[in-house]
Amino acid sequence: MDFQSGADHRNLERAEGDPEELYALIREGEHQEQDFKFRIDSNLKIARTLSAFANTDGGRLLIGVKDNGRIAGIDPEEEYFMIEGAADVYCDPPVPFQYKLYDIDGKIVLRIEIAPSAERPHKVKEKEGYVWLVHGQGKWEQFMEIIKDLLTLIFLNLMVNILQEMDVKEIKMDIIGL
Repeated sequence: MDFQSGADHRNLERAEGDPEELYALIREGEHQEQDFKFRIDSNLKIARTLSAFANTDGGRLLIGVKDNGRIAGIDPEEEYFMIEGAADVYCDPPVPFQYKLYDIDGKIVLRIEIAPSAERPHKVKEKEGYVWLVHGQGKWEQFMEIIKDLLTLIFLNLMVNILQEMDVKEIKMDIIGL
C-alpha cells in the first residue's frame, strides 16, 4: 500500500487512491475491521475506535462514507486533524495510523489504517479515568490476555511495594508446576 503517515508527510491536497480500490472496500461493508464514518464529530468517540482497532487485529476507517456505503465526501484537513488529535491526545499510548485520500467525482474520502499494536493495551483518556476497549466479536481470548497482563502488572507492583515496606533486601523463590 502506498500510504502517507505522520503530520510531517501530510499532503492532504492530493488524492492518490485508486477509486476501484475504494469501491471494493465499500462493497465489503462494515465489519469487525472496517467502519464507515460520515464525518468525525468527537475526538473522544473516534479515539475509542482507534484504540479498539489497535488493541485487536487492526482496522480501517473510511471517512466520508455513510453507513449505507454512499460516498458523501469530507474536508480532508478537518477530518485528519480530528483523527490526529484523537490518536495523539486521547489515546495512551498514542495510536499510530496511516492514511490515503480518494477523490470520487470531487468528493474526498479519507482512509485511515490502524495496525495491530505491539504497545497494547491502548487506553482512552475519559473524564472518569482511563478506559481501554476491545473491538468486535470473537475477541474473548485477546480480552482475557489483556486482563491477565494487567493483573500481573498490578500484582507485581503491589508485591514490590509490600517488600519495600518490609525492607526486604533479597528474595529466593522456587515455583513448582508453573
